[in-house]
Amino acid sequence: MDLVTGNFQGVNGCANGRHLIESKAPFGVTVWGWGSAASLPFYSQYVSYAYPAGTGVKPVNTTVVQPIPK
Repeated sequence: MDLVTGNFQGVNGCANGRHLIESKAPFGVTVWGWGSAASLPFYSQYVSYAYPAGTGVKPVNTTVVQPIPK
């Protein structure tokens, strides 16, 4: 679901800032975005990011990678 698009313009009443989602069932959220060549006081064309939002993540395995001494 897009909350902001283009030159940081809101979508369907949503915009930048804090957001809250709830569910009776488990769910996951990934926040992602990228920069824009917008005509704003800053230039963010070469910016991108993605991260898991909130908590409630579980390990996918129990593998431990040992460091290799140099």
